[in-house]
Amino acid sequence: MSRLTHTAIRHEPDRWDLLVPIGHNPAELRWFDGLREEFPFIREWCGRSWLDDKFAARPDLVR
Repeated sequence: MSRLTHTAIRHEPDRWDLLVPIGHNPAELRWFDGLREEFPFIREWCGRSWLDDKFAARPDLVR
């Protein structure tokens, strides 16, 4: 278990999304899916394409 996951568990979240400015590779996705199986509050990986979509919808934001 990563330090980040351990910290999240202590705070007893209702939900938790991973937001990172990269796409995942197959190994990272397997790791994340394993976390989701173990911890039901973990929801989704929000990566580079997710961020690009959000920025595209908000042209007023400066990258």
